[in-house]
Amino acid sequence: MINISISNQTNWKELDENGIKKVVKNALLKLGIENDLVLEVIFAGEEEIRKYNKKYRCVDKPTDVLSFPQTHFKESKLNILGSIVICPDIAKEREIPIEELIKHGILHLLGYDHETDEPQWEKASEKINCNY
Repeated sequence: MINISISNQTNWKELDENGIKKVVKNALLKLGIENDLVLEVIFAGEEEIRKYNKKYRCVDKPTDVLSFPQTHFKESKLNILGSIVICPDIAKEREIPIEELIKHGILHLLGYDHETDEPQWEKASEKINCNY
């Protein structure tokens, strides 16, 4: 079972939890991931995502999406995939659909990196129809 936790830490009113869960599950299934796992999607404001970006990427500005993969704990029966943090305000400003940011974040959680291995990224992104 894929367990998806969604947290809206903003005043974003367009949140569609069922739609988000569907995007996550469809992407994971298309990538062949069917095992039990936990994934978290957090919607954060510009200041909050800027803090994360500065702390973990040394980039002192807000961004649209960040991914925080989690390693598997052998002693746990749960496979915690990680967290995706999305800033709806930046997404709107850049005209990037939230669905694209979710798929982009999933690829990063699974270890794909468009900066270091573009061919693998492209192959995986085609499977889930990710255009970002």
